[in-house]
Amino acid sequence: MPSSSKEGFTAPTGTTVEEIVGRGSVFEVAVVVSAGRRLIAKRPRPELRDNADAASAIKREAAVLTRLHDRRVPAIEASGVDDAGPFLLETLVEGPSFRSLSEATSPLPWAARAGLALRAVVLFRDLHALSDASGPLGFAHGDPSPDHLVLASVDDLDVVEVGLLDFGSASLRGMPPVGAGARGTLPYVAPELCRGEVAPSAATDRYALAVILGQLLSGRRLCKATEEAAMLLEIGDHGHDASALASLPAPVQKALASLLAFRSADRPADLDELARSLEASAAVE
Repeated sequence: MPSSSKEGFTAPTGTTVEEIVGRGSVFEVAVVVSAGRRLIAKRPRPELRDNADAASAIKREAAVLTRLHDRRVPAIEASGVDDAGPFLLETLVEGPSFRSLSEATSPLPWAARAGLALRAVVLFRDLHALSDASGPLGFAHGDPSPDHLVLASVDDLDVVEVGLLDFGSASLRGMPPVGAGARGTLPYVAPELCRGEVAPSAATDRYALAVILGQLLSGRRLCKATEEAAMLLEIGDHGHDASALASLPAPVQKALASLLAFRSADRPADLDELARSLEASAAVE
């Protein structure tokens, strides 16, 4: 049964905890209920309740989501600080993650995988293109990973979308840079981020998405190393192994490989070619 506290997680005032759905190194995430609605509540771990970086990430996520206004990402219901520390309340974007889909015992048919990949490409393309009266919003997620992309039904409609979660490393025009050393989740990280040369951006989002989708579509890892230090060295020195994409249809392989070019200057500045190749490939089967 829902309660105001469960497994050490304290529900924000006016909500009750239904279940704990995530405990990371910095944050804890729970599904809570408020006036019959299921929401997501996020807090720093108890030992980090006074940690400045954790509080900054909470504020950053709230600031970004307040301005995105897209049904494929959470909307902010409330944010603030209470006796248990900083918290966020967000609408629930729920569904299987791309990681769970990639690791499923029975792989999805090609047309289904290509369709999911296309939806993810369209999502990032749309978010990167958002603007307001002052110009482009300059959105960058900062940490695309298979855990942050989900297959979700939204707005109680009979519509399946790809949703995006976790905006603690995101940025918009005019926001201060993410903290020093921010790079995202390995191995879904561009070489220049591994080397600490740049801050996360829409360009590094596109690179990370190409790694995620390359692995989803091919069923193969694009990085041989598995330990953090080794991954940083391998990717920083050599990039990702695009030869692992050889089994994919040639147009999709070419589009992904171009996004995975080792030098950032050699990569396309948009996701259009990848979108076209996936749309054509999904329609063939």
